[in-house]
This record gives sequence, structure tokens and C-alpha cells, in this order.
Amino acid sequence: MSITYRSDHSYGHCLMANRKKSKSRSRQLPIVPVRLPRAPFVSVIIPVYNCADFLGQAIDSVLNQTFMDLEIIVVDDGSTDRTPEVSAQYSDQITYIRQANGGNAAARNRGVVEARGRWLCFLDADDLWEPKKLERQLLDLLRHPEWMISFVRARKFFESGDSEPIPADPAESELWDKLAFYQPFGSSHSGMMLHASCLEQVGGFDDALRLSVDWDLFIRLADRYRIRVSPEFLVHHRQHSSNTTGDAELRLRMYLACLNKHRRLFCSKRGMRRQWHESYGERLFRFGRYYLKRRKYHRSLPLLFKSLRFGGHHQLDDKLKLLMECSLRRVGVGRLLDRAFGAPGVVG
Repeated sequence: MSITYRSDHSYGHCLMANRKKSKSRSRQLPIVPVRLPRAPFVSVIIPVYNCADFLGQAIDSVLNQTFMDLEIIVVDDGSTDRTPEVSAQYSDQITYIRQANGGNAAARNRGVVEARGRWLCFLDADDLWEPKKLERQLLDLLRHPEWMISFVRARKFFESGDSEPIPADPAESELWDKLAFYQPFGSSHSGMMLHASCLEQVGGFDDALRLSVDWDLFIRLADRYRIRVSPEFLVHHRQHSSNTTGDAELRLRMYLACLNKHRRLFCSKRGMRRQWHESYGERLFRFGRYYLKRRKYHRSLPLLFKSLRFGGHHQLDDKLKLLMECSLRRVGVGRLLDRAFGAPGVVG
């Protein structure tokens, strides 16, 4: 079954009148209809920062879609590589916008402002779509008007040529239990389609978050809308050495920022105080251990100490062991501990 959409066009009318009067009557020229461009059904937003090697493949995967009532908006977030030159090769097929570097969230927000479609999709510049991604996803949403947001599944693919499926997305009944701990949709932004009105209601992407932008948005969307999950693998998520998510310290910091932002939502509105405390305590513990392994004891100690107030996968005895190790290393007995236990961070 193929998707159909309204193909009627909006017309503006230009009334041209000759004001010159005659003795009998004033002469009036005929009304001439002026055809205005119709807005596309779907807007595809591709934020890019120094990803010229992959951008062309991402754009091609959109141009090869079986559903083509769309526009492509490429937002260059201040790239310093060949991104402008690659984009210029598609100048008649995309809308290219360049702005000062402000982060991925700011680039997506700019794309949303420029978008004219009633449905929005986002594609990371290093990811790819299957040709039927838009058709299958849009058809599913149009068949079920009670849904305004959907996700499809994704596979990871590597520079070696190997690939592997990302674990299945959560069912609707378990979504909030997953959201309390992490971003649960394997395809993330690249697999999402949502009605433009959804972002108008919940607000755009939080550009104060460098990472966890997707987690933050999905929490806000799930609080207001039901989210449909498709079992089809229609997104390919590229794994490579320059993935932003490789910055472990930034990732841990943004996890804590996102959890702090939604503390009231989880603990009060959703009645998930225990889950929030476990998630927050686990992040504190991981962050403290991260600094301990790098011998930054002045940063590790307060995080490990604070983690004692919360739950998490690592229980009290693990936290106390790591806290004691950090304290001893800070006062100068690190060499003795290295001989006894090896590198910092004795808890597994």
C-alpha cells in the first residue's frame, strides 16, 4: 500500500484593476490566480559539524527514499572541514544553512525553525536510512492517528564493514522504567518521526546540554504523548572513532544534568522516587570511579561521598571500599595500594 496525500495547492489571488474611469463604467481586468509553493509533507533536518566524509551518504539516503514529498534542511554548525563544499554539490536539492558553532541541539532547533513540513525527522550526518524508512513510518502513523511520535529500530555498522542490531526498544508499558535510567530508543533522533506540533508543545532541544539532548527530549515527549515503536530495522547508525559520545567525562556530566532537570517529574509527578534515586546514585558512583582511575582524587572524593545518599547497582559496601581507597590515595599512600591492588578503582 502506498501513501497518498493531498495534492491540491494554495492559490493567492492578485486583483489588478484599472482605475481609469470612462463615461459609461470603469474597466476591470480579470482575476489572475498566482500559484504559491506548497509546503512539503515531511521535513528532514540534518545537523552537521565536521562530518564532510559522511554527509553526502546521509543526504543520498534521504534522496533515495520511496516517499519523496519532503524537504531536506542541512544545518552546518560552524564546520571547519569540507562540509560547505559537499553541501554545494546538492545545492538544488537541499536547503543549506550555516551558523556559528552552538552544538547539536542548537543546530536541530535552527532546522525546526526553518522547516515547513507537518512531520519532522532528524538524521545525524553520519547515519543512513533504508529507502523505505519514511514511507513505512509515515504510513504507520497515518493509520493510527492516536500516535504522533514513532521510532524505528537501528543497526550499528562499523568501519570494518561489520554490523550488529541494537537491542529492541521498550514496550509502552515499560518505557518510563527505562527512561529513568537512560535513553532507551536505539535509533535515537535518526529513527524518530513526530508531528511538528509536538515540539511546539514541549519546547525544542535543550542547547544547555551538550549530550543527553535526546534523553531529555524523549522524557518531555513521553510525559505528554504516547510513543509508537516499530520493529523494523530502517536506520543504520555508524560507529567511528570521532563519535561525540566517546567523551566519557562529558557523557557522565550530562547524565547528571539531565536527571537533575527532571527530578521533580520523576519523583513527584510520576511517583518514581526510588528509580530516580537509583539512577542518580549510579551515575555519581560511575563518575567518582572515572576520576579515581585517572588519579583525580580531589574530584572523585566528593562524588563518591555524595553517592552514599543514593541507591544504585553498586551497593553500600562497594561505595565504601571505593571511598576508602580514594581517601587513602589522596593522603599519599597510593604506591602501597598500587602494589596491593594495581591501578586505582579496585571495585569492578
